[in-house]
Amino acid sequence: MDYHKYKAQKEETKKALADLLSELKPCANRVFSSPDGMKLANQMITAVKYFDCLPMGMKDEDLRYLQAQRDFVSVFLIGLVDKSTLLKILEER
Repeated sequence: MDYHKYKAQKEETKKALADLLSELKPCANRVFSSPDGMKLANQMITAVKYFDCLPMGMKDEDLRYLQAQRDFVSVFLIGLVDKSTLLKILEER
């Protein structure tokens, strides 16, 4: 694959992800701004110990699993909701 094809393909992928983000963002804000959604979001943040330091004595596979959970919360909760929605969620903590 030559550089121009590669660059065009990367731009196309980037645009598709941006389109997906603009489609999912309103959905996430609707869901997580409701009382039930805020409760769910807080439980997600608590379950993955999002604001806690990672434990030192964990096995590698357990640490990777916990980090994968945190990444999931980062992408599908923190990365999608508006700042105001996230602050409302955190106020409920």
